[in-house]
Amino acid sequence: MLISLFDEKFRISGESFFDYFSCKTRLWMESRNIDGDFDSNEHIKLGKFIDESTFRREKHRLQIPGICSIDFIKTDSGFLEIHEVKKGKKVSKPQIMQTMYYIYILNEITGKECVGFLHLPEARKKIEIKLNEELIRGSLKEISEVINNDCPKPEIKAICRGCSYNHMCWG
Repeated sequence: MLISLFDEKFRISGESFFDYFSCKTRLWMESRNIDGDFDSNEHIKLGKFIDESTFRREKHRLQIPGICSIDFIKTDSGFLEIHEVKKGKKVSKPQIMQTMYYIYILNEITGKECVGFLHLPEARKKIEIKLNEELIRGSLKEISEVINNDCPKPEIKAICRGCSYNHMCWG
């Protein structure tokens, strides 16, 4: 599976996981580089502010272009700890799945046992995430199907209110 992770035709990113579990229409548009005017989105600005202003001592971002941008990693406990910092007060499935995908990626690359932690500074929460390979592999297939087919019909969801693609779906 590792070779295909870096194959241009297979580029499924952590953001793809977040989008898939948030909105399949958004995933499809993102996969085609359709610009949703992210620079002016207040939710994205707030998320970047929270990311940049928390865990400053820990910031050792790991980026694999086109695949992941992990906020920071620790190795103190004998295995790799993947840490993601997110905006909000409630844990969501998209956040969990994105973090789990990062665990999967680093496990594939390093062969080391990895665990993830999802941080919600606004709620002062830290949630441990463990890898479920079967769930990730099934999700990879489903994401690929969405990306390789016609644009899914938009569905009204809570995320629509702050989405950068709102005007494209409902405008």
